[in-house]
Amino acid sequence: MNLHTLLPFGVAAAATWIAVISTPAQEAANGNSSNPVQAPDSIWTRPTLGGDGLGLRPRLKEYGVAVGLELTQFGSGMVAGEGSKDWQYGGKLDLYLTLDGAQAGLWKGLFIGVRGEQNYGQDLNGFGGALIPNNASLAFPGPGEGDLGVEITQKFSDTVALKFGKLNMVDAAKATPIKGGGGIDTFMNTALAVPPTGLIPPEIFGAFLNVSAKPVSYALGVYDPISAAQRTGFERPFSEGVSFRGSATLAAKPFGLQGFYGVKAMFSTMEGLDLRSIPDLLLPPASAAALATRSHPYYLGFSVQQYLYQEANDPKRGWGLFAEFGFSDSNPTPQQWAGLFGLGGTSPLPGRGNDRCGVGFFRNSLSDDLVDALRPILQLRDEQGLEAFYNVAVTPWLRLTVDIQWVRPALDSYPDVVFATLRANTKF
Repeated sequence: MNLHTLLPFGVAAAATWIAVISTPAQEAANGNSSNPVQAPDSIWTRPTLGGDGLGLRPRLKEYGVAVGLELTQFGSGMVAGEGSKDWQYGGKLDLYLTLDGAQAGLWKGLFIGVRGEQNYGQDLNGFGGALIPNNASLAFPGPGEGDLGVEITQKFSDTVALKFGKLNMVDAAKATPIKGGGGIDTFMNTALAVPPTGLIPPEIFGAFLNVSAKPVSYALGVYDPISAAQRTGFERPFSEGVSFRGSATLAAKPFGLQGFYGVKAMFSTMEGLDLRSIPDLLLPPASAAALATRSHPYYLGFSVQQYLYQEANDPKRGWGLFAEFGFSDSNPTPQQWAGLFGLGGTSPLPGRGNDRCGVGFFRNSLSDDLVDALRPILQLRDEQGLEAFYNVAVTPWLRLTVDIQWVRPALDSYPDVVFATLRANTKF
């Protein structure tokens, strides 16, 4: 990697470590600073680097428009394993635009969101014989690729809402309590950040009905099984079938600490290749029409997020246990089962309540039919790994993360691999 590609990341990293040494914003936020609290417009305390954008943000808000812009940069290297040890630099630019229909003079409960993203540079996905992307953020929509989505939400009441359009499921993973997701400020490996099921693409064209009937929240989704990435979703929608997703999440407080216990199920009418017929792909092209197919793939999963500690004055600050397990039909779905568990949340270190940290283990098991079919060509095994990260909240708009991953890759001929990443997220 040459100097001009390192420069943007180096500037962000240098600014971060200077800020870490002084930490005025962090200490003030936790009441641990001997200095007076910074003024609201201080660069240390403002939520975005650009503040109110020379008055533009407040003016747009009057019309119900909110704009967000983020840049996430990654400097990554494979420090152990088979393959190139050159460090890679890449990044992701995210644009968020939301329109509040009532404030814009339309009607109450309407919200329109526009989500743009653009990846650039290089990443380590596919290095070392690992099948699961170790950088979820740069894996979707793809290396150097961009995408645009629009979602429309209509809230009928405080407990019922309908969301439809082109929906970003990687973004949806960010809302997961304790563990987080999306690969931006918590875990990076896709197995932890956006656990794959084989039945829900990263971008979907469809609708979700959400009902919050305390203590249980329900969600029902209907969507096109074909990924909407880099498409509008209107190109022959549902021509390959229909997929359904249902979930229920119980919010409870055992021992006075918040917990979330969920179950989700997915089913699709889409047909897929019978994995046992993979050797037939080596036959002449004219025989392709005779390849066997299987239909009605499904997935069933269970999850738990349980706080073990919460701050009394701010319950969102705390740390706890997370775990998830799911299994599928394993044919035509290439994944047989997957499980993960770990600890995560805000930092337990004194005076660092805005930092985030976590450690998690995952194991993803490939379909036996897929493994058996490929055995004459390729030796596969379950892929498993361990990831640990620490995310420093330098200011409300600047975060720096150190991330380490150990992975035993699915390709049996490859040795264990270790990935190291320095990540910087800036909100403009």
